[in-house]
Amino acid sequence: MKKTTLSLLTILATAASTQAALTTNLVAYYDFEDLNNSPDAAAGNNLTEAGTGSYTGVAGGTVGNAAEFTGTTNDFLNASLGFGGGGSNQLGNNFTISAWYNLDTDASSGASRFFIMESAVSYDLSYGLRDRVGSNGFNDAQTYVNGPDFVNHDNVYTPGTWQQVLLTYSSDGTNTTLTTYIDGVAQAGVITETTSALSDTGIHIGNARTGAGTRAFDGKIDEFGAWNRVLTSTEISQVYQNGLNGNALTVPEPSSTALLGLGGIALILRRRK
Repeated sequence: MKKTTLSLLTILATAASTQAALTTNLVAYYDFEDLNNSPDAAAGNNLTEAGTGSYTGVAGGTVGNAAEFTGTTNDFLNASLGFGGGGSNQLGNNFTISAWYNLDTDASSGASRFFIMESAVSYDLSYGLRDRVGSNGFNDAQTYVNGPDFVNHDNVYTPGTWQQVLLTYSSDGTNTTLTTYIDGVAQAGVITETTSALSDTGIHIGNARTGAGTRAFDGKIDEFGAWNRVLTSTEISQVYQNGLNGNALTVPEPSSTALLGLGGIALILRRRK
């Protein structure tokens, strides 16, 4: 009986440790649940709205409410998250960005490109959708960095559905490797760039960099998170599973709730010894 109790408690401790890890070095988390942008961010990383075509607190997010964008030129939410020495440099050279998006089925853009995110001045951080291959609509994605270096992700998306993108920037001090995860799966092709060449003062959510404002997103974006470290493969999977199951980015996996129940049973058994 003692061995069973200790085993269950060990499982519980492991689950709690995983949850704590997800919140470790989480610099900013925007859940877009309310109608006011600023409370969605940690102090110093608040969102600034540009234009008039974005709304937070809109029903129908992957988790509760979401931010909705109408494809309006020069419309975006700016997150003051500098990286690579830019701005306040909250993210540094090793960081992770995650977001969920749902492009409207009738989305339209003069640029035929819809950006989920791009760095404020450059495109050292950039991810968007476009109709690149065939005539299947905006089902292709691209990851860019300044150079320009980019990776195409063809036939990976269906407009009108929720999908997650997660980008990891991993630097060895000289070079940075950028890996793209779509729905928790690492995509073929990585980008390697000189670390010193990657820097910006912030991130535009729902549009491209300043000066490329015709590439506005037309649809919903939700559960945006930024860490100043590279998440582990286990954490990357958990972030995706949380959103897939309608849970907030930082909550334990659904299985953890069951584990808590097992922990209660374990304590009862312990008392009965």
